[in-house]
Amino acid sequence: SHAEHIDPERVKNNRYWNWTGNPKMNFEDAEIAFYEKHIKQHLDAQNARYRAQRHAERVKSMDEYRKSPQACPEEVILQIGKLEDTIPADMMARIIQEQINWEQKTFSGIKVLNVALHMDEQGAPHIHERRVWVYTDKDGNLAISQNKSLEQMGIELPNPNEPRGRFNNRKQTFSRMCREHLLQICREHGLQIEEIPREYSKSGRKLEDYRANQAMKKANDFAILSKKLNIS
Repeated sequence: SHAEHIDPERVKNNRYWNWTGNPKMNFEDAEIAFYEKHIKQHLDAQNARYRAQRHAERVKSMDEYRKSPQACPEEVILQIGKLEDTIPADMMARIIQEQINWEQKTFSGIKVLNVALHMDEQGAPHIHERRVWVYTDKDGNLAISQNKSLEQMGIELPNPNEPRGRFNNRKQTFSRMCREHLLQICREHGLQIEEIPREYSKSGRKLEDYRANQAMKKANDFAILSKKLNIS
């Protein structure tokens, strides 16, 4: 209610979904329920091994596991167009629904936990998708790891003959496949989409300029305040 970029009158137009199908459950509770139902056996077995090895300091509660960088949900923001040139919310919802359905059907290691369509912000309508990457561990239990999940799903490196690294990883291949499919859905809905990404130096220029201008403004405001207060 106090966020400047939120229009309280449009909050009612937002749409929410979570994996439980219970519309009264908030997103965090839905995520907790997923981890408790699907990941508990893996964590219990892992903790038991740590205790047997006398490494009690490595034992984690489910809450600690769920919030750790290696096992927390990944959040993806999906948007078509921009504030001055976007599409109706219903069309956005249909397109993203088709995309998410395809992702979950095509990639067994992707589990979508919740989705929110935001209509109440200053920018164009956009969707927040929170998901986890699951794989089957050596004991046959579900666990969470992006790299292991992608590997188990058979997603190849962009350059299979080169070592895996920051610029040669399976997530790049996965992202390319998803981007190409989303563009295909947009075309099927009659949309004309710019398919060639902007150069990084050009796409990042406005943000860099904005930050530089904000820093300069703060410096000027401080200089004026210092002068008024006779601060040397």
